[in-house]
Amino acid sequence: MSNDKEQEKTARRTSKTTSTRRAAERAKRDARTECIGVETSAVLAVIDELQGNLAQERDMRAAFDDMLERVVSLTESEFGFIGEVLSADDGHQFLKCYSMSQNVLRHLPPSRQASFVADGLEFHNLDALFGTTIKTDTFFISNNPAKEDGYEIPSGHPPVHAFLSLPLHFGRELVGMIGLANRPGGYGDAMVESLNALARTCGTIIGSMRVAAERQVAEEILREAIETIPEGFAVFSPEDRLMLSNGALGKVYRRTHSAIHQGISFEDMIRHGIAHSQVVDAGETEESREAWIQQRLEVHRQADHCFLQRLPDDRWVQVEERRAPSGRIVGLWTDVTEAKRTEAALRSSEEKFRSLYELAPTGIAMCSPDGRVIDGNQAFQKMLGRSKVDMHNVELEELVTAESWPAFKAEIDGGTESRLFGPVEIELVGKSGTPVSVIATGLLAMKGNNVDLTWLIVQDISERKHAATVVWRAENYDPLTNLPNRSYLNEFIRDLRGSGGREQEFGLLLVGLDNFKAINDVFGHVAGDAVIAQVGERLSRCIRDGDFIARLGGDEFALVIRGMTSRARLMRVADRILRALRRKIVYRGQPLYCQGSIGIASFPEHGLTAPELIRSADIALYNAKKNGRNRSFMFDVDLLRETEIRYEAVSFVRSALKNDRIVPAYQPKVCLKTGALVGFEALVRIRDTDGEINSPGSFIEAFDEPELLAEIDQRMLDLVTNDIRDWLDHGVDVGRIAVNASNSELWSGDYAERVLSMMRDKGLPKDRLQIEVTETAFLGSDFNSVAGTLEQLSDAGIAIALDDFGTGYASLTHLKTLPVSRVKIDRSFVFDLMTNRVSQAIVETIVKLCKELDKVVVAEGIETEEQLEMLKSFGCDRGQGFYFARPMLRDEVNLYILKSFAAKMRADWNRSVRKGFPAEVIEGGRRDIAR
Repeated sequence: MSNDKEQEKTARRTSKTTSTRRAAERAKRDARTECIGVETSAVLAVIDELQGNLAQERDMRAAFDDMLERVVSLTESEFGFIGEVLSADDGHQFLKCYSMSQNVLRHLPPSRQASFVADGLEFHNLDALFGTTIKTDTFFISNNPAKEDGYEIPSGHPPVHAFLSLPLHFGRELVGMIGLANRPGGYGDAMVESLNALARTCGTIIGSMRVAAERQVAEEILREAIETIPEGFAVFSPEDRLMLSNGALGKVYRRTHSAIHQGISFEDMIRHGIAHSQVVDAGETEESREAWIQQRLEVHRQADHCFLQRLPDDRWVQVEERRAPSGRIVGLWTDVTEAKRTEAALRSSEEKFRSLYELAPTGIAMCSPDGRVIDGNQAFQKMLGRSKVDMHNVELEELVTAESWPAFKAEIDGGTESRLFGPVEIELVGKSGTPVSVIATGLLAMKGNNVDLTWLIVQDISERKHAATVVWRAENYDPLTNLPNRSYLNEFIRDLRGSGGREQEFGLLLVGLDNFKAINDVFGHVAGDAVIAQVGERLSRCIRDGDFIARLGGDEFALVIRGMTSRARLMRVADRILRALRRKIVYRGQPLYCQGSIGIASFPEHGLTAPELIRSADIALYNAKKNGRNRSFMFDVDLLRETEIRYEAVSFVRSALKNDRIVPAYQPKVCLKTGALVGFEALVRIRDTDGEINSPGSFIEAFDEPELLAEIDQRMLDLVTNDIRDWLDHGVDVGRIAVNASNSELWSGDYAERVLSMMRDKGLPKDRLQIEVTETAFLGSDFNSVAGTLEQLSDAGIAIALDDFGTGYASLTHLKTLPVSRVKIDRSFVFDLMTNRVSQAIVETIVKLCKELDKVVVAEGIETEEQLEMLKSFGCDRGQGFYFARPMLRDEVNLYILKSFAAKMRADWNRSVRKGFPAEVIEGGRRDIAR
């Protein structure tokens, strides 16, 4: 059917083309030979025919095809074209040709001909002849185009001897152009003048069709927008008839959607709805329905209203109608069923909340904006020993102790922006004025920028705080002397450095007993304990209030003398202590003598941190013992060789970091039960300029620099994760790789996020990484901060191992509270495992304890088969050491894995042989293993 119409259309065009050609030939014969223009009557005839064709067919291309033939004939041109001037996305103009003479079109390649037939041809080279008119917005004549700069024609195109292009305008806008070529004798101004009327008509036609197209697009956009609105939408005329509606309105009124059509009156539409029970509230009787209709019509005609309407199936719709200045009524129908259900759910939720509020074991109170208690639940009443009536309208400040109120008030005021405050520890005023320790958190309900309501949630922590105090004392005090321990010393020095907003000068005295080992050996450990207790009492009497004393362990004590750094004053204090230690100690009637040596350091001259000061004092103590004991020695520049060594190590490491000479070495970790490889520990190595690999022993002093150690850790983490990514990409299973995290990294606050970000960026599964931390990490910084960092890593799937267990200051509380899944027994216990019963007992105890706590136990430093067998007998899970393999570089790992696999195959095969396989099968298996 479409082909017949196309043939009929082509026939009409051919007939019109023939008649056009004959009219042109008659005009041509009548024209005077010497005239270079075209008669006005001929041009008008072409215009009339063009307009007639458009009126009949509304096909611009077909009409312009006919017109082009007439114009080419009238102007005695050889060929021509008509095109539309358009703008590309980047703003430059180009010509899109819709009509072209056949003697040009047939010279084009088939692909270009097909493009022309489908949608016209685009010409973008404005430097060609046709581009002059587009660029200048005026006509262009060239009667010798070959000499023009832009003369360029496609291969096979007829030559151009003369050229005329006329701009087509719609108003002042250039919308198209006509091009003519090869008129004998060329073109002149008279020709342009005679064709102006035709050009104006063509420009008007193109511009009008553009406007019509844009209007159509706008109408389509409007219709599409209305249909896209999720709410029902309708417009009624001033006569109250439906002019426009969208599909969503039919979805609102499902039962009567067929009656919603253009032209229906609003009254007929609602009566149709009533007839089909579309509105629930209209009732069942004829009278009630009619009354509802009249009321609805009255409301509708008033317009400017909004109300809810109940529909069948328990649906609700909000109806909003507004009258426009034109008298039209615009309506919007919004389905609010979910909102109504939510409202009902909220009422139910409020009832449940009230029950939970009253029965909650945590204290909850509601306060007014001016800080007065409006209500409190039963738990809150019980904490304060007050009834609901007694606390009503009482100022919150009266319920908080004077010591806690300033900080608590500041916490509440600081939560205005986030609307949350706390958790903060405060004390409430309980029954009879007894303070009650609580953790308080809260929410500020805002109205605009002002607090409308304050919710206070308090949890009684009195018992927990008492228990925490007991635990804290156990962790920070020496049970034998009841003096602070090393952990407390670190905390005290850290607090002392920052107290009062500035650092305070102080001296540190490290006291070591000279012959304590002999007392232990001769009189036993009970006597040794008595001596240590007596020494602690004597040292305590040698210092002032405000000074500090701690037992570091064994026979060592530390004293912090505040506000005193001069050598002379500190030496006088040391002499007083030495005299006190020289006095005899009576134990069970037996006089015991236990002199001491003292090393002295001062802050900030000899160290800025507790470890640095203790190290400086320890160096001085070593020299005091070396120089005869029973004396004091102050750290000075003569002892700086160690500092020089550290400087050399730091320089070496900094150079290695700068020149990318940090390399990881991987030591295998093995399952002691099966012998299977379970992973590696990445150990830092430095490649010197000669290519030699240096172990940490040559630069370990650099580890005392926290920032530098952090750089090493970060570089190692980057290198190790790169290697893991490479092994995964090549299908090599290396198990879980462990990297060490220094204390400074764990104290940084953002270590966990940096690790997880690097894992995400490289697309690594979290179960491929293990972080190893030492026990000192929990002493040099806030415990909660380190615990939070480890919790974040553990929650993400990264294993946490406690390294060098048994040599530091970790307590069982750390194993209990921290997310440690692996415990590594220090190599010092494994080293003499076969000869030292104490080491055996310690290792066996650690293994049993970790088994009870569900921790994986890893033994370090396994070097002999005897050590391995004893550890296996204890139930130790995993091990590493020279017995299995020395640390190896990345390229050696693949070979190690291959050899381990071959060894396992060989072991498995040997077990199979013992089971009695035939000889030929055994021989074949050996050949396979050899390969």
